[in-house]
Amino acid sequence: MKIFISGPVSGPMEERGFLFVYNRFLAVENKISENFPDAIIYNPMKMCSQRWSWLRCMIKCLWVLVQCEGVYMLPNYHESKGSRIEHKWATFFKKKIIYLTTI
Repeated sequence: MKIFISGPVSGPMEERGFLFVYNRFLAVENKISENFPDAIIYNPMKMCSQRWSWLRCMIKCLWVLVQCEGVYMLPNYHESKGSRIEHKWATFFKKKIIYLTTI
């Protein structure tokens, strides 16, 4: 099973820094790995470079998302333009969506 992690990046990164956001996504990735050891997990923090533009990251993330069976939505995903777009795509392509309430 392929799983994509979606959540706010730009806002929290500006407020708290890259490591905060990276560790947040990594914690979710580790939790998914524990529950689904055979899953292939796509973590945007590992897929995109800090030097990339927002648009370049979104194109990469959406390309990967459509190839996944499931999407994990981080808390407060609705506060992120990118996560809202990913949610719309996941809904449109009928992916299994799991809403995390805590990390």
